[in-house]
Amino acid sequence: MKEFLFKLIGGKDCSIPSKFLRIILIVVSIHFFTHLIMALMGRQMGNLIVTGCGFVFFLSMYLFLYFTGRETPLKVILFIITILMLTGSWLTNAGILGATPVFFILSVFGFIAIVSGRYHIITTGLLLLLYAALNVIEIIHPEWINAYITSTAHRNDVLFSTLIICVVISIVFSLMIRRLENQNQVLEEKVREQFLLSEKIENQYHNQIELNKALDSFVYRSSHDLRAPISSALGLIEITKSATSQEEVEHYLNLQQKSLKKLDTFINDILFYSQNRSKSVQMEPVPLEALINESLIQIQHLPSYHRIRVIRDISLQENILSDPLRLRIIFNNLISNAYKYYDLQKTESYLKISINKKGNNIEIQFEDNGLGIEEELIPRIYDMFFRATYKAEGTGIGLYIVKEAIEKMKGQIHCHSKTSEGTTFTISIPYVEAIEKAKVKD
Repeated sequence: MKEFLFKLIGGKDCSIPSKFLRIILIVVSIHFFTHLIMALMGRQMGNLIVTGCGFVFFLSMYLFLYFTGRETPLKVILFIITILMLTGSWLTNAGILGATPVFFILSVFGFIAIVSGRYHIITTGLLLLLYAALNVIEIIHPEWINAYITSTAHRNDVLFSTLIICVVISIVFSLMIRRLENQNQVLEEKVREQFLLSEKIENQYHNQIELNKALDSFVYRSSHDLRAPISSALGLIEITKSATSQEEVEHYLNLQQKSLKKLDTFINDILFYSQNRSKSVQMEPVPLEALINESLIQIQHLPSYHRIRVIRDISLQENILSDPLRLRIIFNNLISNAYKYYDLQKTESYLKISINKKGNNIEIQFEDNGLGIEEELIPRIYDMFFRATYKAEGTGIGLYIVKEAIEKMKGQIHCHSKTSEGTTFTISIPYVEAIEKAKVKD
């Protein structure tokens, strides 16, 4: 029964004003129906026709609203009928002494509930204007007003009307309170959204400031690191021109080659930095051991290449799904660092490369017994242009690029190092077996 009544007034998807409009049409239809029954029982033909037409009309309006959902034409028709009915009721039910003033109040509250806020003043103003006009008509032409036959009928009509208006006013206030609560919830949600948006904008602003600072630093340091090898090479060229022996020429040419290689390394690092920032992660089948071998081949020109023993501990032989470009950047940087910063004081230098599967991740470890890094400097080694030792020959952006590349791949990197003992970099990246991609494609 409860579900049936709830469905009659529009259900859960129906707005509060629309529910109230349906309630009004149902109540008025019931009102006319009861008077129709009374007219049938009393065999009052005039009342029977009026109440029958009223019942059919308001029931039709409700059914029209129920099946079509169009409210605006019904609200206009209902307002016009209300004005006509209030005028007729005023003239036939003792004017200001009858129940009609109560129905005026009922009509004002009813239309406040069913029309939107911008029409409240219009509907209320028209009803008050009608009320004033009927009072003037009653004063000028009192003979137009039909008085009650008995005082009992007058009392019953007023009491019944007052009871109805109390019920309707309580319903209207409860609906208005519900509407205000809903509006308050909407406003709170909007305020929350605005707060989150302002926080997001503020974070973006601070990130942009940090990015601009990093960019300024990058431009300044890059221009310096680009000019230094060029200036050195140009100076060596001038010195070479005045060389008197073949040995001097070869010496200066070797120095020029060293400067130009340093410049080439820096340009490659900038290219890696740009590629890592701009390109999305491309998942492809990758043979990790083959990438390690490629990186070792690329550093054969380093003087320390034959002084360091490479130890391999690779238990993961199958291909994995990962980004080959970023893995090359990571391997090239970490392997070349081990060769650049080996310890001349040690009789035997080594680089141990381990690759193992641990749960859902792959752990790649680069362990050497080189110069090491001071413990207090380890948190800064991933900063752009930071050099952990005065002997550093690199550009200072290698580890910065490595960390960004690993984070792009949803991985992590950790460094453990002690001065004069060596350094261990441990990388953890998600493990996806290459065969899984082939299964998905099939």
